[in-house]
Amino acid sequence: MLGASAAATTFVGFLIQWYTLTHVGPGPQTDALFAGLTVPQFIVVVASNPLAHVLVPLLATGDRSAREGGAWAVFLLSLMGFAVLAAILAASASLWLPLLVPGFSDSAKQLTVRLGRIQMGGMAFMATAAVLRSAFHARNEFIWAAFSAFLASVAGLAALVLMLPAYGVDAAAWSFTLRSALEFILLVPALGPFRRPAWHSPLVGATWRRIRPLVLGYSYERTEIVLDRLLASLAPAGALSLLYLGQQVYGAVGQVINRAVTLPVTPRLAQEAARGDWPAFQATYRRRLGWIAGVTLAAFLVVLLAGRPVLSLVFGMRNVTSEDVALLWLLMVLLAGLLHGDPTGHLLLTGFYAVGDTRTPTGIGMAMYTVGVAVKLLGTALGGIAGLAVATSAYYFGRSAVLYVGLRRKVQVQVRQTG
Repeated sequence: MLGASAAATTFVGFLIQWYTLTHVGPGPQTDALFAGLTVPQFIVVVASNPLAHVLVPLLATGDRSAREGGAWAVFLLSLMGFAVLAAILAASASLWLPLLVPGFSDSAKQLTVRLGRIQMGGMAFMATAAVLRSAFHARNEFIWAAFSAFLASVAGLAALVLMLPAYGVDAAAWSFTLRSALEFILLVPALGPFRRPAWHSPLVGATWRRIRPLVLGYSYERTEIVLDRLLASLAPAGALSLLYLGQQVYGAVGQVINRAVTLPVTPRLAQEAARGDWPAFQATYRRRLGWIAGVTLAAFLVVLLAGRPVLSLVFGMRNVTSEDVALLWLLMVLLAGLLHGDPTGHLLLTGFYAVGDTRTPTGIGMAMYTVGVAVKLLGTALGGIAGLAVATSAYYFGRSAVLYVGLRRKVQVQVRQTG
């Protein structure tokens, strides 16, 4: 059910991308749309993803009544913090956002600022929703959290179809914000009846202690989003949109895998680690790694063997040329490492967090990203947008391999310590 729900949500998200690209066409307007989304995506990854990784194990163990007041406190603190941050970023967007797209024309930079401001509101809702999803997941209640994303995506698609003829590419930016707000509203029941926030709850303190190294590490490692947009902005108009689309398709596949394969075992891994059952812990994450490898290999073979005609059938219309389709297929083939490495890395990170270790994976991520920056700069200099795609694959393959070795050693240490 989780896999089907995630696949349905992914399909609707794909329809949103498809409708925007085919009706507007890959070019300066779509480049500006996706560039304007750079910082909202960055904030969501840097802040909300660590929140989810930390909160699920914390909420899955311990006394329920003691957790509820602390959960409300974490939720309200997150909501206020992200709302203030969104307001500050929107007000100052004209000062910093053009610096992220040096290859854009002046008019494209101005459009990027306008679209970026619209999407800042969606960022605040999407980031805070991580707390609400974590409350559901910690109770092993996954279905509504997944289904709410599907409902919000359908509403976002409907809004896009209705608004695009009148408002153009601005409608796509508003669609993102509306979709994020609706999902947030649908997830609010996760916390149950309102309780007085326990601002000094142990849950708040533990969340802050565990999330700090993650946020610091993610803040550095996830500048990958900014770096990719910056380098892609130097390519011909439309290339940034096609690279982003390829990344989003593989990212969507990763989300399906994460929700269907990794998410259901997150509480289990935390509970196995808490009772020191390390053979079961190892068997759980290794079995899931095998599932991920099988799914991603099958998906890549489909892209390699049938991707180009399928992409021509789906995108080869209206304002998308055959050259655009050919470049999109090439970029997706070259991004194979992202397809496999993203969900694999997510599972391995979940294993670390279940043990209560946030520092080791953060250090690995920062070290690998430092190497990845150099590889991406070299790849772009040698091969342009295609070189950037190859470098991205190399980075994700390497990162997942080092994370695997690190988690295996972590478990070995735990086994020795417990005798």
